[in-house]
Amino acid sequence: MAEFARALQACTAKYVKGAANETIQNSILLNRLKQRGRILYGQSGTSLDWRIKTKQRTLRAREDMEAQQFTRQNLYESATLPWRGYDMQDAISEKERLMCRGDEALIQIWPDKMRSMADDAMDQMNKELFVDGNATGYEKSIHGLESIFGCTGTTTAQYGTSSESYAGLSPAAIHGTESATSPYSPQIVNDSYTSFGSWATTGCILIARSLISACRIKNNRRSSPDLLLTNEARYLAFKNELVAEERYVIAEETKDLAAGFRGLSFDGVEVLWDFDCGAVTYCLNLDQIELRVLPKELFYAKTSYDQHQDAHLFSMHFWGNMRINPRYQGKSLAI
Repeated sequence: MAEFARALQACTAKYVKGAANETIQNSILLNRLKQRGRILYGQSGTSLDWRIKTKQRTLRAREDMEAQQFTRQNLYESATLPWRGYDMQDAISEKERLMCRGDEALIQIWPDKMRSMADDAMDQMNKELFVDGNATGYEKSIHGLESIFGCTGTTTAQYGTSSESYAGLSPAAIHGTESATSPYSPQIVNDSYTSFGSWATTGCILIARSLISACRIKNNRRSSPDLLLTNEARYLAFKNELVAEERYVIAEETKDLAAGFRGLSFDGVEVLWDFDCGAVTYCLNLDQIELRVLPKELFYAKTSYDQHQDAHLFSMHFWGNMRINPRYQGKSLAI
């Protein structure tokens, strides 16, 4: 049995590592974050802590020999998120092991179980990148994109107002003065604004352009968004409208496209769709998003033998969280 346990442990580790690689390869967000070096492994600490810059120093015009004024300036707020975890388990009973007539025969069956587990992890982990880790029912999930985009507004307003507390800070602390042009607020564009029209018609172009423009924060060269991400229905409506107006441009070949993600280019921003994205459109600056992971891999494996169940147990685990700078991100939805 000891020989079997060693083989089981080696096989599990191999396939869990493969599951991590496949999950990153097949997720638009994770694929893009990996390209930019924004998936950070081997993190430590009792929580995920960082500082959010919420103010700027003032550049003051002055005359020759005019007295200077020095004051200590607090430009940052401290943000904290907990580490969040996931796991997935399976087992092989001792009876199954014996029926397979030897460790070698069992290991031939074992990869099928691990491939199935890898597929399950890949399908489900991508969904978690979109969830609101503050919402009821998601208290144990990572803080995905929706964690920064809670908002209020009316159908007659072009922009929504952020109402989401994030990383232990209230909206006021994170975003400063709430307005469409606030440099510290996630930009929220209202799909229902009357002047836009329906997303399914010409409205999609007006909404997308308004969203991209809002995310290009005035006087901030680091704020240019990289990606418009939406669901399939909204993507196809957008594509059809661009074709109708003869503004259809295939995005230039990138590592994403080589990995099977083929999209459009609009106003210098790539447009893609994801199965797990809701009926909204995200405008993302990926250089301002990180996935921080406690282990040295996205997933890691554990195996053991349970005498009470007379079974060989195996599991895969994730510990980490997403860190997002709200001011560089945007979203359009029907308010």
